[in-house]
Amino acid sequence: MQPTQSAGPSWAGRLVLIAGLAVAFTAYYLASLLRWFGVALPNEGPAMSILWKTIAAAIIIGFIYLIERRSLASVNLVRPSEKEVTWAFYLWGASMTWYWVVSLLVPPAQSDGVDTIAGLHPLVVLGIILTTATVEELFYRGYVIERARELTGQIWIGVVVSLIIFMIPHVQFFGLSWLLYHGVGATLLYVFYLWRRNLVAVMVLHLLGNLPILIPTFAARF
Repeated sequence: MQPTQSAGPSWAGRLVLIAGLAVAFTAYYLASLLRWFGVALPNEGPAMSILWKTIAAAIIIGFIYLIERRSLASVNLVRPSEKEVTWAFYLWGASMTWYWVVSLLVPPAQSDGVDTIAGLHPLVVLGIILTTATVEELFYRGYVIERARELTGQIWIGVVVSLIIFMIPHVQFFGLSWLLYHGVGATLLYVFYLWRRNLVAVMVLHLLGNLPILIPTFAARF
């Protein structure tokens, strides 16, 4: 007998998935959408990303619990094993090794994005790092990939969409050189997520990868 294939989501289920993706994208890019509609927002800049990312996370989590009636395990936000955390450190070491080798061969040029970060208070930068490592993973790796997989039946569609929209703002802020120095690290986030399917472990890897951003902020003050 041929194994029976599980049926895809119902039409109602598909509508919820589509609505969820629309809500997630709207929440994550809320500030940009408000500006596009002509809403004046005070104090624009990297520091405000802490507020906007926190709002986005609250909206996405609220949609998961209140509308989808699901738990955070549906986006693989579960407790990682000790082995998964260990692998996060191994992969971080690999990405830092790549960055170190490439920086020796092609010393990084001055970056307006790095200069902007260096001008911020270390506590603000720490807040940016923490919210970025958690909320970006919730949105890009967790919600977008998993809901697109459920909607289409193909995980690679969500990966491709997520990867593109993840790369664009980083390149816009740090320049094309970001791909050379940090493209491998970004790719490892996807590899690690697809391999272990544990969002918290990927958050740890993302956090470790972002921590060196604190260095120029302290260097600018001491």
